[in-house]
Amino acid sequence: MIAGELDEHTLEIAYTVPGGTHRVWLGKLAAAAALLLASMALMAIATFVLFTPFPVFQCLYGAAQGVAFYLVVSMGLATLFRSEVAGALASIGLLSLNGLITRFGAAQVRVSPFWNPLAIDGIDPNRLLALAVQNRVGVALAIVAIITLTFARADRREKMLGT
Repeated sequence: MIAGELDEHTLEIAYTVPGGTHRVWLGKLAAAAALLLASMALMAIATFVLFTPFPVFQCLYGAAQGVAFYLVVSMGLATLFRSEVAGALASIGLLSLNGLITRFGAAQVRVSPFWNPLAIDGIDPNRLLALAVQNRVGVALAIVAIITLTFARADRREKMLGT
């Protein structure tokens, strides 16, 4: 979002928007999240109808958490590197590293945005609830922190507009 404006040479216009650049970028972030959530809902409906029933809310929230995390990570890395392509490559690298660490879902690592409490067998339900709350709150806080840091970086006009 931010790096796209930098690539299109419209970043200067965003800095002149009344109310600040946050209004522009939050709107773009919300639109991107809405597109991802809509596509995720369509895939969930097809999976539920054609393949297997599943606990809808819990599974959709877990998937939405991973989607939202990598959405803001890609925005943050693209802003950091001042290039959409470099940000996308770094995001793919981070996603691949996450896949390797979790063995592509075979090992559930609590700090992963794709952590799935339904894939853990033989654990005390109270401990599982505590792990789930830690993961969900921790990833939500990480998302907010990445958004805040990205907007703080993007608000440094001289740094963003310098070549």
